[in-house]
Amino acid sequence: MGVLNNVYDVYNDMLDKGMWITSKTIVTISTNTTTVGVILDTDGYSKLALAFIMGTLTDGDYEFKIYHDDAVGMGAEAELASTDYTGTIPDWDADTDDDSIELVDITLRKRYVRIKCVSTGTSSGAVIGVLGLLHGAKHLPVNATQVP
Repeated sequence: MGVLNNVYDVYNDMLDKGMWITSKTIVTISTNTTTVGVILDTDGYSKLALAFIMGTLTDGDYEFKIYHDDAVGMGAEAELASTDYTGTIPDWDADTDDDSIELVDITLRKRYVRIKCVSTGTSSGAVIGVLGLLHGAKHLPVNATQVP
């Protein structure tokens, strides 16, 4: 009986398993609205790291909220509890937050996640992006090998 080798090719494993995912492409928000991100399927992972990226912010306030649900349609979505993440979910304003990055690491309790951004006081807007990286795989990588 062998022992699993804990050294494996992280880059190729990430490509094989689609670990890099984006929760929203980079967008320009220039109206008072709620921008709703895509629904992320986190099946097979226990953690989701998010990088909120603010480019040039000319005016307005931008408050992010993270929601999760067990159903793909997010019909019973609930806002993520503060005990389910580390880091700071952004609440950016034009006075101080140009070119900012905030990192949030979520302990997944439900399978589906999405992000919403509420913008107010906006006329010319801001360039905003969110990048998500699933980690904490519940199964060993496909290219892990057994050592005799």
